[in-house]
Amino acid sequence: MIIKNVQIKNFRSLSNVSVTLRKTNILLGPNNCGKTSFLEALNYAIGWDRKPPQEDDFFVDDTENFDPQKAEPIEVILDFYEGFQEHDRFSETITQTFDGVIQYDESIVKEGEEPIKFLRLKYTYGFDVFAGKYIEKRSFLDRENNIITGKNTYVKKEHLTFFPYFYLETMRDIKKEMRSKSSFWGKLKGKVDYSHNEKRIKRLISLLDQLLVKKEEKLNELVLRLKDIQKSIKISDDEDNVYLQALSSRNWELLDGLNLYLKTSKSNISLPIDKHGMGTQNIITLIIFNSYLSLLLPEIIENPETTPIVGIEEPEAHVYPHSQRAMFEQLCEMSGQKIISTHSPYIVDQADIHDYILFSNHEGKTEIKCIPEYKKNFNFKYGLPPKAYESNAFFGNEDIHVLKRYIQFKNTELLFSSVFLMCEGDSEKIFFEMISPKYLSRSLGRSGVSIISCDGQAYSNFLKISNKDALNIPWLIFSDGEDITMNSVKACVLSNGYSQEDLQKKVIFLPNKMDFEEYYINWLGEHVLENIIEQKYGNQALSIFIREEKKKIAQDITITNKEFINKFIDAKGKTIFGEYVAEYVINTTDEADLPSEIRELFRRLTDY
Repeated sequence: MIIKNVQIKNFRSLSNVSVTLRKTNILLGPNNCGKTSFLEALNYAIGWDRKPPQEDDFFVDDTENFDPQKAEPIEVILDFYEGFQEHDRFSETITQTFDGVIQYDESIVKEGEEPIKFLRLKYTYGFDVFAGKYIEKRSFLDRENNIITGKNTYVKKEHLTFFPYFYLETMRDIKKEMRSKSSFWGKLKGKVDYSHNEKRIKRLISLLDQLLVKKEEKLNELVLRLKDIQKSIKISDDEDNVYLQALSSRNWELLDGLNLYLKTSKSNISLPIDKHGMGTQNIITLIIFNSYLSLLLPEIIENPETTPIVGIEEPEAHVYPHSQRAMFEQLCEMSGQKIISTHSPYIVDQADIHDYILFSNHEGKTEIKCIPEYKKNFNFKYGLPPKAYESNAFFGNEDIHVLKRYIQFKNTELLFSSVFLMCEGDSEKIFFEMISPKYLSRSLGRSGVSIISCDGQAYSNFLKISNKDALNIPWLIFSDGEDITMNSVKACVLSNGYSQEDLQKKVIFLPNKMDFEEYYINWLGEHVLENIIEQKYGNQALSIFIREEKKKIAQDITITNKEFINKFIDAKGKTIFGEYVAEYVINTTDEADLPSEIRELFRRLTDY
């Protein structure tokens, strides 16, 4: 049993959002877009260690006249579904426990197949005028979202044991974890039982106390001084009315001082875990939690059919990039359903693209988008022939391979951007990355802009993933202006569901059938490029190159000096010349001197 659908209303920036979850879910998006709020809303609804929300957790639409007591209640609706396979169906125990509130979904199975069973749980928190206080409620709903009433239909603690939610916040404190009795480490220690060795342990502790305390002269003198307390308060007349004890003899306190020591590969000493780096501490905290799920959860909840739901915020915090990859493998091995928020491209590039859930904030309201598995008009049914799913997939097998290559392995930053700019090659990418701080007063990265080098014109999959039916990420294209290139780009944009208006607003073509190198030669002038070549390659480099090139050319063919410069750039590397030209522009050119196409590009980027 896992959460399939989530709907949240009136909680912080989550004014009204809904999303479909999978077994593993990767929450993406910039800071302050609602990822943490999403995880915390689940915690309020079904958290194992839950507390009620606060007054400032209500969605605020009118900041001047906001009154939390008059606000619409916070609302979380969760659908818990059984799986399609026989071993994933609700057991007889679940069916009996939730008798009277189980719902049936016939829409996702073939006609004649057994319908899929699910539970719909609603959590609300708001001010009750008649009670004069904030009230939280949990109810089961039917398919039309009406509260189910009748005998044994109210939500009991027993029900929540089937899907306990555990929330691991970003600020994971290893010292608190090791010392607190309520932490996962504390709970693991608390379950250790020494009663079968109680007499032996007490005898050994007594011997240790003899060595550590009773045979030490200064400590004995300290006890005599402490007995002076009888001058202030009345104490027992027994000889042992005041004594020191180094070690507890109580079973439940024996492991109070239990600590974890770790010796790394490049160290010659073992250190307690709180003396290691924050990254190591973070990894250990997650491993302790996973151990808790495996070793202790069945005993604590006493429900063999428990499906833990784990919300983890930024597991990569303080962790070295290579370790982040290994950490994601560990997270995937955790039992139950995982909901993970992250800013790490090293986690994103390992996840399935359909696990991505992209958060964005528009005028104070969170919007959530996912990449669909199937085309919009496909009526999904379980049990159809395999070809039906293949032909209706949003991304085909070949598309998935291209996406992994261009997005997951090379350009994962676009999933964290507010807008991305596509260009043909690395020379344009480097050029714009370098000049933007001068003309925008900040880097493109600070502006939330990612530049994607598309290796020619490989725009299609970027456009598809940014489609409004997928992640809905704003985009721009800065393209060469040759006829064949322009026609190819236009066809690509229109075939991916965009309009002529999108072409006008989102694509900038270079003028006069130019490529990027011809464009900046024409803009800056041949003498500028000649000077750059002279500075970087020597006085005679260009003339020698031209002389050698002329030997290869037939007598009746005329090539201009500008064309020879372009050939030289191509021979030495367009990418490095993108850098050289950017250096020159930064040192010599004001914003007003930029050509209209570049000024227009910067204007459109700042609109986002």
